[in-house]
Amino acid sequence: MFNPFFHGNPVSPAQFLDRRRELRRITGRIINQGQSTAVVGEPRSGKTSLLLYLSAPETRDDLYGSNAREKLVFSFVDNQALGGDCNQARFWELALHPFYERVIRLGPDPYSPLIQAYRTCQENSFGTFTLERLLAQMNAEGWRFVLLLDEFDALLHHTVLSCAEFFGGLRTLASRSRGALALVIASRCPLTDLNRETQQFSRTGSPYFNFLDEITLGPWPDKDVTELLGRAGDRFTTADRRFITKVAGGHPYLLQVAAFELWETYAEGQEDPHRRWQQAGQSLYDKAALILDDTWRLWSPATRKAFTWPTFPGCWSSASSTNSP
Repeated sequence: MFNPFFHGNPVSPAQFLDRRRELRRITGRIINQGQSTAVVGEPRSGKTSLLLYLSAPETRDDLYGSNAREKLVFSFVDNQALGGDCNQARFWELALHPFYERVIRLGPDPYSPLIQAYRTCQENSFGTFTLERLLAQMNAEGWRFVLLLDEFDALLHHTVLSCAEFFGGLRTLASRSRGALALVIASRCPLTDLNRETQQFSRTGSPYFNFLDEITLGPWPDKDVTELLGRAGDRFTTADRRFITKVAGGHPYLLQVAAFELWETYAEGQEDPHRRWQQAGQSLYDKAALILDDTWRLWSPATRKAFTWPTFPGCWSSASSTNSP
């Protein structure tokens, strides 16, 4: 039997677990006047998997209803993959490509108002004013464009797009489109940090991201941990499941890693349960260290201090003894 656990890539919609509360809030906002949302979480917390699940063709009837999905167009953009020379025109051409393929290129009337509005955007390098005209026409014809922006933090440091024109344009378009444009962004940074990082571009105006509702991805509840580990069937003992839960907690990625590695110890013929746990635990430690190093690197000094500062009597001595050789 193949290993039912995997890690590294986003999970497929068929293997997606939990996040029911988050999905309900996000999809409800999309359907209700095209409201926008920010999905916030640490690395490997499932942000990308959530975005892909929201836009997967096989999930749309369940999430949005058969009537609503007919006029929904989804576009996924990984901002880490944008070239350093990507400007606003190139960004919007890329972002609108799914809409172009579905509605514009195959449109029966090349002189329809919607197609004419899109061509005007092209001719004017997708400026904010012409994009507003396009979204107004999309709204008039009942279309809703859902733009999923993964790794949104990368835009803060982009050589071209990190500017008032781009961030202000996003806010203007989403706020004034009357539901024709809904943004769902995935970010490590909470909205307070995003607003602070971009304050230099709008010192006297409203924060750029105050139109977004923030949703933070936390750990999985016990029932979903149980469902995930149930994929092992009879291979994992009760003690195995207890071990995985103890070392990985409710973190989606760490649970997958621990379960994957423990499964492999069985496949390799390791019969001693303690050696199995030791091998799986060491592999988990090695992979978790990479994530935690990256997380620690990006945390502010204040966050690091808050995370390590003792909060109750005796915790400092406990932490010190845990980290001692």
